[in-house]
Amino acid sequence: MPLLQPHVESILKSAGSSGKSLFDASVLTSEVLGNVPEGLAVRPLHIADFDKGYLDLLSQLTTVGPVTREQFNERFLVMQHTQPTAYYVVVIEDESSQKVVGSATLVIEWKFIHSASCRGRVEDVVIDANMRGKKLGALLNRILVALAKNIGGFLKLL
Repeated sequence: MPLLQPHVESILKSAGSSGKSLFDASVLTSEVLGNVPEGLAVRPLHIADFDKGYLDLLSQLTTVGPVTREQFNERFLVMQHTQPTAYYVVVIEDESSQKVVGSATLVIEWKFIHSASCRGRVEDVVIDANMRGKKLGALLNRILVALAKNIGGFLKLL
């Protein structure tokens, strides 16, 4: 069964992928990132992260279920093409293993309240079991809070 209705599928096919990143990496400024431990890279989710253990990492948080590459790519494109951007999935990649070892999501809800502001929610924070105890979850939370402030929203942590 397809994940998308045919009209949504055709919109995405005609739009194509605007890049390998879920969102524009330039929003992850040095002020937003702060100090990242050596050997680790903090960046947006990439479509190639399917092959870098992203779904395996998420399965350490919750049930993921079987997700094919096609399903992953479709979901990635749907999230990538929200206007204005609503999904900021930030990952930590171990540069030596080239595996995704941490992830957190900032979801932006565009509102009429609070002077037509937006609300950000931090969700799905997960660190690989072998990397826990290094304060990487705190790093991701700090980055997403700073990013939400830059976007101009008020924040609700879940």
